[in-house]
Amino acid sequence: MGVSPSYQLPKHFAAFTSWPSPKVGSAIKAYETGEYDFGIDHTVIMTLTGLPLDDSKVLVKAFSRNQSGVVNSMVFFSAVLMLAEPNRRITLYQPGAIFDLYDFDKTGQLTMDEFTIMLSCVGLACALVLSRVDECMDDEGMTDFTKAIYAKLGKMNGAPIAKNEVLGLVKEYFDGHDVKTVDQYFGRLVLGKDCLEWKDPDADSSVASKKE
Repeated sequence: MGVSPSYQLPKHFAAFTSWPSPKVGSAIKAYETGEYDFGIDHTVIMTLTGLPLDDSKVLVKAFSRNQSGVVNSMVFFSAVLMLAEPNRRITLYQPGAIFDLYDFDKTGQLTMDEFTIMLSCVGLACALVLSRVDECMDDEGMTDFTKAIYAKLGKMNGAPIAKNEVLGLVKEYFDGHDVKTVDQYFGRLVLGKDCLEWKDPDADSSVASKKE
């Protein structure tokens, strides 16, 4: 996925753009099998990623919102997945891998609460990478966004959501409109439920010109 050329990533984030999917998968598997807490510090990041001590400390500082020295592992790995292999051509690879990250029991579906947490963590991961944290939706906005997605899919609130449903949504409202980088995804996510009402600017221009 990566970012648009107009964004100059800091060195500690840019390093992940050269990571191939097997390397990312290996780090995630090590986390999942290592029985680590959701909060991880620089020593855990160093162990899981193989990064030097200093680089691991820089990442913790970048991902820690209150300088506690501990970061949310889901936010961290969401960011790594989105930054890795920016030129990968397999459609929906990153969204699928992110879904799998939150699918703790590997059933191919998430509860509504887990899905909301996933959206929140992905949004925060994008914001931290782009230094746009002040644009993140609050909890209420994220809950409304989840409910809007359920309504769009014709699902009852509280029902689990399947991986194929999420990927279909991403394909229709993101990839289908050439939204493929971290900054482009974040630009859509911050719209909340409004991002489900895609308007083609070219179509709007065409209508306007006809009226003139």
